Amino acid sequence: MADPTNRAALAARRLTGRESIAVGSETPREFAANQRREITGHLHRLADRLAEAASGLAAGETVAANHLLASATRDLALVLELDHQVAVLEAGVPGCGAVVAAVESVGPRLAAAERGRRWGEVAELLSRELVPVLRGGAPSS
Repeated sequence: MADPTNRAALAARRLTGRESIAVGSETPREFAANQRREITGHLHRLADRLAEAASGLAAGETVAANHLLASATRDLALVLELDHQVAVLEAGVPGCGAVVAAVESVGPRLAAAERGRRWGEVAELLSRELVPVLRGGAPSS
């Protein structure tokens, strides 16, 4: 393989014709179905990360657990935005309605517990109210 900083070597390699590009396409319906399947996987992985954060908080590992919690909640927001955009593409309803409802329900209590540094309560809210919905509230494909 050519050194990516050596422009001459890269140009020579490209001129030999050994590179190829594959371009595929899918219908909007196929694209939406693929995204729905990916959303399901993302929700399950996020549930695992939030469960790990809850375990860390319960064990007193607050710094590492809070870093994981912050990262997972940012990623959850992105997944919910993806779900919303897929619904717009389909001219339908977002598939993560149960997850959104759970976030809206537990969010204020979670934020209050975090502000109060009540880590046991944060762990309970995550493990009893949010994680189960992420595992079971995944959109169907």
